[in-house]
Amino acid sequence: LPLDRRAAHGGRLERRRPPPLSHLELPPPATYLEAYLEGIAHLAYPRQNISLFWLANDCRDRTVEILQAFKRKYEQDYRSIKIEVQDTNDGTVRSPFDSAQAHFWNEVGWRKMCLLRTRCMQRPGDHDFVFFLDSDTVLLPPTLAHLVNIEGTDMLTEIHWTSWEAGAPPLPNVWSGGQYRFAPGFLEGLRKTTVAPVGGMGGVVLIPRRVLAAGVTYQAVPNLDYQGEDRHFCVRAAAMGFRLHADTYYPALHLYRQSILDEYLRRRAPS
Repeated sequence: LPLDRRAAHGGRLERRRPPPLSHLELPPPATYLEAYLEGIAHLAYPRQNISLFWLANDCRDRTVEILQAFKRKYEQDYRSIKIEVQDTNDGTVRSPFDSAQAHFWNEVGWRKMCLLRTRCMQRPGDHDFVFFLDSDTVLLPPTLAHLVNIEGTDMLTEIHWTSWEAGAPPLPNVWSGGQYRFAPGFLEGLRKTTVAPVGGMGGVVLIPRRVLAAGVTYQAVPNLDYQGEDRHFCVRAAAMGFRLHADTYYPALHLYRQSILDEYLRRRAPS
């Protein structure tokens, strides 16, 4: 189903196929997943132009049950909803949501994510974009339509700010280079309403077909010591000449710890 979209710059109409919203993640607690799905359902984007694909990997709670309930409720609204269940846990991967204060990641976990995300990228079908959204992230309704309409870049993320340690200053889901380096003035620039060039991104990633066609993947670069699948993906993309930008118009909410989720649920509860 083609989608008429008005370009963000220039006002002309362009014909676009719908972007799929693809998601995979080591399974979060069910309460995180419900908040995540609520954010998807509220996106101000035609549902009939979105294909949802979830790879439910090594689930030990109600994750699959919740995803299937969402599919039953909304299957007629979306272009397609697919849930693939996979069990590969060899006992070495700990859920990043185990701690109430911070996520836990080790090398086994992020390398596993490299493989899973690369596999998911091989399913674009006839869509123009693949959109990865971490399961602990909630988007504002206009976000997806806004990102799709931005021109002059190759890959996009929506900014979110996270205190990686309780009480620490919040830092973004983007960086200038290296493992997590910020150039002078980089953070200050992101606090403005803008679309800013970045060296790396994670959490919320919009990838156009031309990037997929060029062969950019999340596969780990053998001689790169960076930790995290996003680093390897962004290095591969930048090395092939693709431009990475962060949008700050509709900051996302990163439910990084239980207290943030509790506050989100409290604020959205009916009075």
